[in-house]
Amino acid sequence: MTISKVSLSYVRKYRELLTSSPRGVITLESVQQGNNFVILDHEVVGPGREIGTLEGEIGRSFSDAFPELDESGMVDVIRKVWRTREAHTHDVKEEKTNGITFWGRNYVYTDHHGHVLIFYEDITEEKKVKIRNEHLNSVLDSIKNVNQLLGSKHDRYDLIDGVCRTLTDDRGYHNVWIALLDGSLELEGYAQSGLGHDFQPMYKLLKSGYLPATTRKALESDGVVSVHNPKFTCVDCPLAGEYTGRGALAARIEHGDRVYGVISASTPVQYVDNEEEKSLFAEVSGDIGFALHKIQAEEALKWHSESESMLRRLSSEFLSSKADEFDRAIDRGLAEISEFLEVDWGYVFTFDWESDTMSNAHEWCADGVEPQKNELQDLQNQVFSSWVKKMEGLEPLQITSVADLPESWSAEQEFLQRQGVKSLIVVPITNRGELLGYAGFGSVVERRDWSDDEISLLKVFGGLTGNALNRFQARQELQKSRRRYRKLAEEAPIGILTCDEDGGIEYVNERLLTILGSPGRQETMDIDLMDYPSLKRAGISDALKECLETQHEQRLEIEYETKWGKTLWLRVHITSQLVDDESAGCQLIVDDITEQKRAERALAQEREKFRKQAIRDPLTGLYNRRYLKEVMRKEAAEAERYGGPIAFLMMDINKFKQINDVHSHQTGDRVLRVVAEIVSNNVRDADYVIRYGGDEFLVMMPRTEGESRAIEGRLRKKLDLWNEESDFLDFELTVAMGSSVWRPNQGVDIERVIKRADTFMYEGKENFT
Repeated sequence: MTISKVSLSYVRKYRELLTSSPRGVITLESVQQGNNFVILDHEVVGPGREIGTLEGEIGRSFSDAFPELDESGMVDVIRKVWRTREAHTHDVKEEKTNGITFWGRNYVYTDHHGHVLIFYEDITEEKKVKIRNEHLNSVLDSIKNVNQLLGSKHDRYDLIDGVCRTLTDDRGYHNVWIALLDGSLELEGYAQSGLGHDFQPMYKLLKSGYLPATTRKALESDGVVSVHNPKFTCVDCPLAGEYTGRGALAARIEHGDRVYGVISASTPVQYVDNEEEKSLFAEVSGDIGFALHKIQAEEALKWHSESESMLRRLSSEFLSSKADEFDRAIDRGLAEISEFLEVDWGYVFTFDWESDTMSNAHEWCADGVEPQKNELQDLQNQVFSSWVKKMEGLEPLQITSVADLPESWSAEQEFLQRQGVKSLIVVPITNRGELLGYAGFGSVVERRDWSDDEISLLKVFGGLTGNALNRFQARQELQKSRRRYRKLAEEAPIGILTCDEDGGIEYVNERLLTILGSPGRQETMDIDLMDYPSLKRAGISDALKECLETQHEQRLEIEYETKWGKTLWLRVHITSQLVDDESAGCQLIVDDITEQKRAERALAQEREKFRKQAIRDPLTGLYNRRYLKEVMRKEAAEAERYGGPIAFLMMDINKFKQINDVHSHQTGDRVLRVVAEIVSNNVRDADYVIRYGGDEFLVMMPRTEGESRAIEGRLRKKLDLWNEESDFLDFELTVAMGSSVWRPNQGVDIERVIKRADTFMYEGKENFT
């Protein structure tokens, strides 16, 4: 092709300017009326090319010199710019033969001679940063959603399943799995997302007790473990093949000194060593650990509350049982505590030291377990010498595996295996240091360990049972001896008070004096139960009168200030004492539940805190879309019950993408907060302002119809006023609005009404210029 004299003159005149440009520059002259272009000059600065003028390309057709750009649509861009004289920016992605990817940005425009100038800039690093930031933002969004999820879960398996699904559904990670482990690093449960049935080999491996090398390393490391190519480096992991083309991150899940398990996720291999990526992953593993800790604390609080309630109930029943009811009371107590602990077999043995034998006095069996009581009578103590010696030490006996008992326990092992017992815990039944017998609880279905809390519970049960057995024997010997009753009451772990039929105090035990903070027994017994102001205000006096008159037991929980200035929460159980079926007064069993109430109050406050976080948008402080569904059901039900419409006003910020692209996302966030504040400050207290999504806001106005137009006008005026007074933006901030009204009993779905407001809003947005 021939270059014109004018063009050659142009090149000589501006060559120095072009060669000094920091970017690659190509100058083109149109031929064939813009259908083709010839290269006037070419200064290349770009990936895969050497810097410098390529004299051999001057005079060549652009399409021939750069066929790869022709394929990307670059020639069409050049033609359009030449014809319209309007500048254009065109990004190009190039895949080199060595597998490396480059991105370039071409700025195309014309000069006053009609030449087309292309300035080429290498934006590879910019693109890489953008892609990395998009990935990190996806991870961050996933973590935000996980944080909202954590506060709403109260079951640990439900929690880890939700975490896995959230981290993959939000495209933070390709796949995620979590394994919960006990103190011996044995699998308690797992959850996964993105792996499906491919996780089964890993589950079987973990269930067998084997931990792959990367999992062990994560459990032993304080930070995040990263693996670039699991397929070749994690040879003992059955999931390695699922990570082709991706790396893996793993971290232990812990809180305080407790390790709950491990979390693993797949991520693009180029990010496995990124510190920000690892920091976010560490953050989510820590959040899961804290949530599991909270669930554990809630479960422990519930367990303790239920166990304490059960022990108080059993203590009360044991104390109040008549002689002919005592055996049934022990049977009921044994059944209740066995079911509470989820064991298969519970029993009480008593010793007869004169004959040196022991017998099964009480028994409870789960469904499918054969009763053994009749066969377990008058067993010789010397046959089970190791067992008896352990009980004589007055310490619990814990057998995790009957099959692993030492040879010295061969008789006990044979006996237990004959009963089908795999694991067992036994607590001595004592009274005042005297061994009366023991209570045993066995697992027939599977082996199990016993927690410290469970052992403590059974020790208390053993004590209660010992007290009960001792009282039963005392009743047989002394019948209604009040002296014996009082001795037993002094040993009870709860406060006890008895009064006559007029409410006069006859007896208080030492435990009750401690609970009340009383300086002495006589000072307490001088109080009139029927007329003391604090007792009347707390309702105890009325409850006592009711029990005396009707013989119906009374139960109440009260916040009470004692005569000696001690404020506490008490649980009081009042029962009638009968002599020959006539009322002879009442017995009050009093338990200090102050710490329990404080813990319940703290837990309630913590739950409310997490609930507020779950229904609020963290950026604007407005209600989120999840809360909209909740409150919409409530308001719709109110409208259907009492009549009255619900108006909806949908809003969308005009040119919001431009704000983000031109002014930064931080500016966009600030604009969202400004609009949220203006809307919130200019609606009624009864209205709900929702961040509906992105830059969309929804105002739900119960019992409103025509007023929605007035609110729309007021919001526009407030926004205009803000534009006048604020120098935050260099252009006016405007919003598109659309409203609609839902009326009950018209057969129109409320979601369709919201969609209608959305449609009206976008019609206004399309008209916005």
